[in-house]
Amino acid sequence: MEDIRTIIKLVADFGIMLVIVGIFLYVVIKLINIWLSKYEKSVESKKHDELINVRATVGNNIQQIIQEYLVQSSGNRIHVIEFSNSVVSVAYLPFRYMTCTYEVYALGKSATGHKIDRISTSLFTPFFEALQSSPYCIFDINDKKTIVGGAMCDLMKSQNEHQALCKLMKSEKGKAIGYVELIKDGEITEADITGMETASNKLSALLSIVDK
Repeated sequence: MEDIRTIIKLVADFGIMLVIVGIFLYVVIKLINIWLSKYEKSVESKKHDELINVRATVGNNIQQIIQEYLVQSSGNRIHVIEFSNSVVSVAYLPFRYMTCTYEVYALGKSATGHKIDRISTSLFTPFFEALQSSPYCIFDINDKKTIVGGAMCDLMKSQNEHQALCKLMKSEKGKAIGYVELIKDGEITEADITGMETASNKLSALLSIVDK
């Protein structure tokens, strides 16, 4: 009888010990998770700040590139338009938007890039199909042979523009990240096309500097 009591006591003591160890491990794991959470937030914050600094440097270089190209081409303006994804549909499908992030324009012209802000790219399907199938595209809303599409035609009219030389920008991984457009009233020359090729390659490399 005494042996049974001893065994029961040992089992009870062991059970209490297991409970204490379990509580201790729970507290330790909880503290570790709290520390990891704070560390991850700190890293994310630091990474975000670093990326902001990278963007600032990239932006300065982009402004210089498109300003030089604007002078070289004698154009009206140049837009650098980037794509972004955002889940907004009820079905949680991502929409692709386009936003003008950089712009330069000739003396006497006014800014129009702010009109291209979070516009759904799905409205410009003919425009992007043409861009993806050609090294570059020249669009003229007065030329019936040019396939621009209603939305792009209206956008250009709203900016008092009628002709644009456009080229798709891609990252080193081949992902479409946006496009560059040169707005010009006069004839678009071979030199303009060559300049667009050079400028767009530099812009693509700069904008995809983190996506490597």
